[in-house]
Amino acid sequence: MAVIVFFAEDFVLPIMYKQNLRIKQGWGEFWSILKNKQSNFFLYLLLKFGLAIVGIILAGIVLIIPMIILGLIFFALLWLTRTTVSSTGMAWLLAPFGIIIIAFSIFIGYASVCLTLPIPVFFRCLSLVFLGRCAREYLLLENEEIQRI
Repeated sequence: MAVIVFFAEDFVLPIMYKQNLRIKQGWGEFWSILKNKQSNFFLYLLLKFGLAIVGIILAGIVLIIPMIILGLIFFALLWLTRTTVSSTGMAWLLAPFGIIIIAFSIFIGYASVCLTLPIPVFFRCLSLVFLGRCAREYLLLENEEIQRI
């Protein structure tokens, strides 16, 4: 089932878009390309699986660094408030402290999305370039050099 979704998203949908086809016609066109290039599609499937693992690891590294920074800021602010403010004055600092943490959390979420965005864009372009190299009539990216596989 996952392979069907994989082929549908990576190849059938671009074929349907380029030729303005319905779903059955798009699958038929894809099967005709797949028959001629079976080994290439199998290698592409393995390559994409390996790159997906690398992408997950990179995204994890990119996301863990801001979380560590947020945690350090949180504990630094907590330590400063406990050492400099009495227990009655600490109640007045909870609201600003909470607002700072919420603002940092929103910023970290936004930065995480911005930093990891190149990963799905790379995978989308990879499938389009591969499809264009397997079947020249399905070139969807401009200024792409053609090297037949």
